[in-house]
Amino acid sequence: MLAHVADDDTYVFGSDASSLSELEFWKAANGSGRVEELQAFIAAFPASPFAGLARLRIARAGAESVPVAPACTPVPSDPAPAERSRFLTLDATGTTTTECEIEASVDRLTLGGGVTIDVIRLPGGVFRMGATNIEAMAARRELSHAAAGTALRWIQEEQPRREVTVSPFAIGRTPVTQRQWREVAALPQCSFSLDPEPSEFRGDDNPVERVSWIEAREFCDRLAALTGRTVRLPSEAEWEYACRGGTEAPFAFGETLTPEVANYHCSEKFAGGPRAEPIGRPTGVGCYGVANPFGLVDMHGNVWEWCRDWHARDTYSTSVVVDPWGACSGTARVRRGGSWRTPPVFCRSAARFSAPPQYRHSDTGFRIVIAA
Repeated sequence: MLAHVADDDTYVFGSDASSLSELEFWKAANGSGRVEELQAFIAAFPASPFAGLARLRIARAGAESVPVAPACTPVPSDPAPAERSRFLTLDATGTTTTECEIEASVDRLTLGGGVTIDVIRLPGGVFRMGATNIEAMAARRELSHAAAGTALRWIQEEQPRREVTVSPFAIGRTPVTQRQWREVAALPQCSFSLDPEPSEFRGDDNPVERVSWIEAREFCDRLAALTGRTVRLPSEAEWEYACRGGTEAPFAFGETLTPEVANYHCSEKFAGGPRAEPIGRPTGVGCYGVANPFGLVDMHGNVWEWCRDWHARDTYSTSVVVDPWGACSGTARVRRGGSWRTPPVFCRSAARFSAPPQYRHSDTGFRIVIAA
C-alpha cells in the first residue's frame, strides 16, 4: 500500500506507515478523523506533542479502546494549592483603573529535592490572536526610530487578526527557574547533556536563561520521562492565549506597561505610559506580585520565552485556526513576551520575535506546557 496517495496531505495507513514522519503521520490521522488512525498515531509516537490532542479527539468520538489521559495530574504530585495574586488594569497613561485579587488552583509537579514546578490548567477556547489595526498603528509609532521597512515587517507579522481555537492544556505558572533547571539537568539525559548552571545572572528563583530552544526541548523530554506526561514547549497560539487571559488590550494589564508590574526596558514607553530607569537584568519570577487573569506571572518582560513553532512571516494568513502549529520547517523558532532588555512595544501579547534554535542569550528562557 502506498503511504502518500495525493498532494493534499492525505495518507493511507498500512504496512509502510512506519516510514511516515511524525508530522506527516499526524496530519494524515488528524485530517481523516478516523479513530483507528488516531490510535495508530499514538502507538507510533506516544511522546509526540500531538498525542494528547489525538486522545482528546478519540474521546470526543466516543472511542473506549484507548484510555484518555487526565487533563493534567502530575505524577508524583502534591494536593493542588491555591496561589493568590493581584490583577490590575492600566489605562493608556499607566494609571491603575481596577484592582482585585485572583486565586488560581495549580498542579504541583514534584521534581525531587524539594523542588517543584507549578502549572495552571487552562480550559481552552476561542480567542482573537494578533494585533488590532489600532494597536498595530500605535506599535508602528513606537518603532519610528527603526528603519521604516523593518518596523512595518515586524507589525505585519502580527496580522491579520483572527479567531483561533486552542484545546485545553496546562502551562507553567512562571518561567522555568534556575533551581528547577538544575534539578532536571541532573536527571538521566534523553538526547544530550545539559549544563546545570547556564545562566549569566545567577539566582535560584531567577528564570533560567542562556538556554537554547534545543536545550529547552531536552528539559521537556526529561520532565516527560520523570512524570509520564507529555511535556513540551507551548505553541505560539497557546502562548498568546495564555498571555492574554481573556483580555483584548495590547497587554494583559491593559493599554500599557509600568515598571510596577513588569521587568522591561522602561526607559522607553508604550502609549502614554511612564518612563523609568531600567533594572538591566532579570528578576526573580513572580516578584512583582501581579498576575494575569489566568494567574500566570511574568508573561510580559523578564525573559523571552521559546515556543515550539518554527517562525514564518505569513503564519497568521496561512496556518489553520484550530490548534495551529505554524510552519512545518524553518531556520528560527518563535520567541514571545519580550524581556528585561526590550522596550514595551515588544512585550505586547501579540508581539512576535524569533531566533535560531541554537541561540543562547541572557534575555531568553521558557516555560513548559503539559498536554491535556
